[in-house]
Amino acid sequence: MDTVLATLVARCRAFLETEWPDWHRCHGRSRPACLSTGTCVTSSLFLQQVLLENGFDAAVAHGDIPGQGVGICVHGKWHGHAWVTTDEHVIDITADQFGQPPVIITTRYDKRYRAKDNSTASPQGMLDSGLFAKAALGRWKKLPTP
Repeated sequence: MDTVLATLVARCRAFLETEWPDWHRCHGRSRPACLSTGTCVTSSLFLQQVLLENGFDAAVAHGDIPGQGVGICVHGKWHGHAWVTTDEHVIDITADQFGQPPVIITTRYDKRYRAKDNSTASPQGMLDSGLFAKAALGRWKKLPTP
């Protein structure tokens, strides 16, 4: 695996862990036991932008249609979810909300992930996620480069 990719993804995850409490607060949610809960779209949009700015061809993938066998499959059950893909990888930085490791970087052909082109997410929810990801990206860019 590309160590540059793995290091960048780990840095993104650590950064987002400091952002998620505000995300939950802004959405009127109490702090969940697992901070990444409900943040997969926002986090994936953020990660996609960071990867693009660092020379990786990245896209957000999602599967969130109940009963359609799309999203992430954990212990035989499909859950609505969003993640990032590159030419070679699936990159998931919020899988811990489903009891999985906090960061998964696997092959693009991992059978746990299945995307669907259309989404049941509300337009307002997608807009909110995009705005929060953009604001987080602005704070990210102000961090010192390691």
